[in-house]
Amino acid sequence: MDRWKKCNALHKRRFRKLQKEASEDKTSELLIPFIGLFRTFALALISPYLGLALYRKGLPLPYVGVVYVLLAVIGALGQLFGGAASDKLGRRKVMVFS
Repeated sequence: MDRWKKCNALHKRRFRKLQKEASEDKTSELLIPFIGLFRTFALALISPYLGLALYRKGLPLPYVGVVYVLLAVIGALGQLFGGAASDKLGRRKVMVFS
């Protein structure tokens, strides 16, 4: 029984430490979502014109489609690996790196 009390006390201390760290850093909690929103908005604005620009530079139309497919596949893989990295390293470190 004593062993369980020690384990429970250890978990409570860790949880309090995490709560304290999270409450101290409010700036990044507000800044990170806005950066993500800005990146998504910028990509949504640029994406339709990317194909037109590539076509005007001389890239054949089927290859323009391949570029869009590659962007989608790379984005999906980035989300998979980014999610796993976020679980291991922490959300903030991954967002700053990306």
